[in-house]
Amino acid sequence: MSRVSLKVHVQSGSDLGSGDGYSLSDPFVVCLRNSNPEFQTKACLQTADPVWDEEHVIRDYTPGQALLFQVMDEDNAVKEALLGGGFLGEALLDGREFFPHGFDGEVRLENVPGGIPAVLRLSISVDDDEASLPIPQRL
Repeated sequence: MSRVSLKVHVQSGSDLGSGDGYSLSDPFVVCLRNSNPEFQTKACLQTADPVWDEEHVIRDYTPGQALLFQVMDEDNAVKEALLGGGFLGEALLDGREFFPHGFDGEVRLENVPGGIPAVLRLSISVDDDEASLPIPQRL
């Protein structure tokens, strides 16, 4: 099976909860494939409705692999030690949801502390131009 590249545009989130229960979060997104981090967005400060507007490329994607997007609260070490890791929710996209035709829309975050409905807006496009290029050697 050939490998392709994915272009992932993490656009925004809305109605994100608070990582500590009383103040606004500093949310960022981590994208994982096979439990391995692919990229992380910058943190948006003090907001429940962040706009990241970041594009990232995932290389050597094997069709069928799922992507997990975790929204986290970047905060000081004291708060994290007292209250936990700052987890705000996650969205799992099965490979069939974006391959081969891409994805553009909102996904509801699951496992949100407090059960508050929150969403992540993103788009994923498939770039198979690199499928014929040799895979770079890793050191």
